[in-house]
Amino acid sequence: MRVLLYLLFSLTSLVQNSSDSKPETIIPYESVGDMTIDVTTLKICKEKYPDAEYSKYWESSPFLSTGNFVKKVIIRDEGKVFFFSRKKRLGKYYLSAIRLTKDCKGETSDGIGIGSDYDDITFHFGEDVRISKNRDECWITYWKGYADRPNGIGVMRFYCSNRSADESDFVVDKIYMR
Repeated sequence: MRVLLYLLFSLTSLVQNSSDSKPETIIPYESVGDMTIDVTTLKICKEKYPDAEYSKYWESSPFLSTGNFVKKVIIRDEGKVFFFSRKKRLGKYYLSAIRLTKDCKGETSDGIGIGSDYDDITFHFGEDVRISKNRDECWITYWKGYADRPNGIGVMRFYCSNRSADESDFVVDKIYMR
């Protein structure tokens, strides 16, 4: 009887551990799990992540003399940062951008996520890329047009903290999308 209980307990914990390690789905340009750009409100995020860190900052437009408050939600242990902007006509804050960091276990259906290399990214998103660099990091950017987005553009940016990286040693350690 003890052996049977031990086997049952072992099998139950094995099933629980395997389901916990399943990566969350990233849909490029659109969502991580059930947090979807231009659909998820700040209220929904607060209900889902009540213990997250919340802050806000003023983001001014480089083209206009106005700006908007952006509310930032940080979920450190899951490696996610969500940015919410207010849609003036609706009066609510909606998810406008997502940043994923080293603790994020999410990946696309093709397995692109934190830790992916240059070849993985170009195989999935296309060969026509250029690695951009500044003094701190380098990145690869992909753009996609959307008729239903406020600015009509979706952005997927893959960052590598090795600022001298090229195709041979580019490894993703941060993902940004809007």
